[in-house]
Amino acid sequence: MMCDAVVDMDEALCMKEHVVKLAGLLMPPSRKTLEGSRLSSFLAESEDQAKFEEMVERSAEQEGGPPSMLTVRMRDSIGNRLKVVMLHVPYASATGSLHHLVGLREEADNADGFREQADCPSLDFCQDANGPWPNL
Repeated sequence: MMCDAVVDMDEALCMKEHVVKLAGLLMPPSRKTLEGSRLSSFLAESEDQAKFEEMVERSAEQEGGPPSMLTVRMRDSIGNRLKVVMLHVPYASATGSLHHLVGLREEADNADGFREQADCPSLDFCQDANGPWPNL
């Protein structure tokens, strides 16, 4: 499967570096770096955050097995929701700690292939039932 972006995360599930392709999916290029951000903070629903953390935990127990796959919704910088397929593979870093690679592929959300549009008062701030967009 081809991925739109690949994220390398440390043992705390924080991005080890800025991922330009993920930033292109989620926010305007003038925003702050993604380095150090938790990938789960960009998930639109608390249920998706829980499913993601469960997938990572389950995969970590089966290191060396096939990638785990999960479909979730992420939020872009103006609150639009996008359907994303995630592939997760845990690996041991050079220091022996458990790190994670996550491939992301955006999926068409509806028949016309467009994202669900958000109802936001401005481009700088969006909020839904789960709270405000992650402060970047």
